[in-house]
Amino acid sequence: MNKKAIHANEDWIKQSWGNFYSINEQKAAYNREYDALPKSYDRYGGTGKSIIAGVNYAATTLFDYEALRVGTTLFAIQNVVGYTLQFAHHATFVHKGRYNNFWKPNKWKL
Repeated sequence: MNKKAIHANEDWIKQSWGNFYSINEQKAAYNREYDALPKSYDRYGGTGKSIIAGVNYAATTLFDYEALRVGTTLFAIQNVVGYTLQFAHHATFVHKGRYNNFWKPNKWKL
């Protein structure tokens, strides 16, 4: 993995969890659920629509939480592997240095 992909993973994790716990984003999510209800639900009145939208919002939030947990785990594993590979590459390779080949000690020059 390159640094750009690792930073993109980190940004996704930060932005996603930040939005999940943002009160403004939660209000917007509820309003989207309320606005998404079809016109046929108008017969339940404002309170009935609010309750239905609240139930939909709770189910959506639960699904979002589970998706965030899975996505964060996958991206975190990718980042650990990426950082490990970068460390191994930088620890064993010196650009134009005398110790370019770490794995063949008989070619080392002291």
